[in-house]
Amino acid sequence: MEHRTEEPVYRTPLRYRLCPKCARAVPISSPEHYCINDGSWLLEACPLCSAPIFSPYACYCASCGEALRAPDRQEDAMNSG
Repeated sequence: MEHRTEEPVYRTPLRYRLCPKCARAVPISSPEHYCINDGSWLLEACPLCSAPIFSPYACYCASCGEALRAPDRQEDAMNSG
């Protein structure tokens, strides 16, 4: 009996564009460059270190820790006063 070993399948990780205001994510292959919810330009990479975004749930950059979402202005106003 012949023992077969399967070769590993290597896939390119899926990259995302992410809205910095509402955190909506779309695959990088999507033609969208602006968020359909609020009109924000979608981030393709970390604004600090330019690392690609590999998770649709990312709130922070996996490479440098930079926040990928803009601070909520209403929440900031409530906390400051």
